[in-house]
Amino acid sequence: MFLLFFILLFLNSCIPETQKQTVYRLTPDSNSFIVEIHPSPRSLKTYFRINPNESTVYEILPGNKSFPYRYRVQPKSSLSDLVRTTSIDADGFQIPGDAFLNCFGVNRTQTQSIRIIWNVPEDWQIANSYGAGESSQDIVSSCKSLSASLFVGGRNLRIHRAPFGVLALQGSFTQSDQNFSSAIDQNMRRVAEWWDEPLKPYHLAVMHAIESETSEQEGGSAHLNAFQIRIIRDRALDSRFDALVTHEYFHQWNGLQINEPVYLDRQDAIDNRWFVEGLTEYFAHQISKNDFKPDPLEPNMPLAKLKYLFNTSNQFQTFPYRQGARIALILEQWIQFYNPQNSLKTLMKEIIRRSRTDPDFTLTNPNIARALCESKLLECLDADLFIQDFIFEGRSF
Repeated sequence: MFLLFFILLFLNSCIPETQKQTVYRLTPDSNSFIVEIHPSPRSLKTYFRINPNESTVYEILPGNKSFPYRYRVQPKSSLSDLVRTTSIDADGFQIPGDAFLNCFGVNRTQTQSIRIIWNVPEDWQIANSYGAGESSQDIVSSCKSLSASLFVGGRNLRIHRAPFGVLALQGSFTQSDQNFSSAIDQNMRRVAEWWDEPLKPYHLAVMHAIESETSEQEGGSAHLNAFQIRIIRDRALDSRFDALVTHEYFHQWNGLQINEPVYLDRQDAIDNRWFVEGLTEYFAHQISKNDFKPDPLEPNMPLAKLKYLFNTSNQFQTFPYRQGARIALILEQWIQFYNPQNSLKTLMKEIIRRSRTDPDFTLTNPNIARALCESKLLECLDADLFIQDFIFEGRSF
């Protein structure tokens, strides 16, 4: 038995490295993508399932009793353009990783060797969180990072090398591509300086022109080493543009580097959105020098009511941004009243430090209160009072 074990171990070590990769072959098919997965011999017995996703529909294709595993990815047509980051048609696509590539392995943080093969028309341009212009990509990634990535491509996509990495644009704008590239680079550098950290070595910035005369439909989303924004065609390079770019790049820290708790209920999943979106909105306005205006609706809305409105009304889908930024403003005042030498920036950096150094630390409201207390930003009783009474109960102080 022991002899057989060592023989199998030796044979496994002789497998060429390319065979140990998990290979994704991606083929566009009208308004969907067909994905074929060729797992490595080491991956054959790992756990695999398709995660439910709010933006896509999965269709399992025949022949899945043996590998390659094949499935079709198609966006849901019911989602509005404001919240949808997933789109596929005959001319191109934009897909976040968690709606695209199902990942093998139980441990979502363990890295593995992955090859992505793009079986797309020759006139399509390709860019993603890992590079641009490559028909085959060899990467080392965890399932967690792969889920957070962004993939974009198509025949009408313009791709430019930029100081920060790659700029991809779709649609026509009154501003030149070069002007956008320079403005994005300047804003990203301001954010990196705010964190006292170097600019990321590679970043993908995707810009889509939207058919609208007002800026109400503008927005974006942050992903691993990438963000995508949707703006009106005649968007000026003003403080609003700066705030939008700054907001999405700020999420490379406040969002992507924070350990999110595992939520079993969708309502519970917005418990910390006042922090992730609210503080990002607050600091993005500071960095871009775009004056922050407190939310004019209910100044001290209880979290329970915010949860209800968030899940029942499209009007409140963006509410955690505005309300959360107002909470950030008030928390800033509390911290500086207790110790004028400190600020909300100290808390933001402390949360990131704990997320990087303590794998058991997750961004929950009790842990935010504990960080406020242990960092001596607030008295411990005041920290608990702020989280419990102000955020949960909506009481005024």
